[in-house]
Amino acid sequence: VLYEQKIERQITCFNASDVSDLGVVTCGVAFKKSYDTSTHMNEAHGSMYEDLLASYCLYGTHHMLIRRDVIETIRFDEDLRSSQEYDLIIRIAEQYGFDSVPEVLCEQRQSADQISTDYERKLDGARELWSKHNERFWSHSKSCWAYNQLRFSYLLVKFWLGHQLNIPVNHVLP
Repeated sequence: VLYEQKIERQITCFNASDVSDLGVVTCGVAFKKSYDTSTHMNEAHGSMYEDLLASYCLYGTHHMLIRRDVIETIRFDEDLRSSQEYDLIIRIAEQYGFDSVPEVLCEQRQSADQISTDYERKLDGARELWSKHNERFWSHSKSCWAYNQLRFSYLLVKFWLGHQLNIPVNHVLP
């Protein structure tokens, strides 16, 4: 759900930003899920590439306003079974800067048919994402590669356990 002022405030940020090669303006997100009712402030400013290689620190794309020329040249990878948003954000951050509006301007809600509840797709997507970005992680730093190796291994175990036990992924492990 996008709040009424979201686009206007993000355009204002685009126009006033001091970030060079600005491609994306983010905002805060209110989570409205059965297991999470928190808010997350996407505090992006400048290059986010290294941060994104180290962790999934920007959640989804609904909170973003992406310049048209950026999204026309860097598109979703429809061959990935899941994690398309994380993949897209990494590839955008490799070339463009980010800025943010320090307000919650959208909500993320839970639906029964979202990809995060489809364990087979999540398992395939985690494997595909690791294969696709493995060299990026390695070339960034050996510690980044090792961290992501552990992170993706953890996700694979978490998704597999959730599937085997037939419980929501957020209830499997921390």
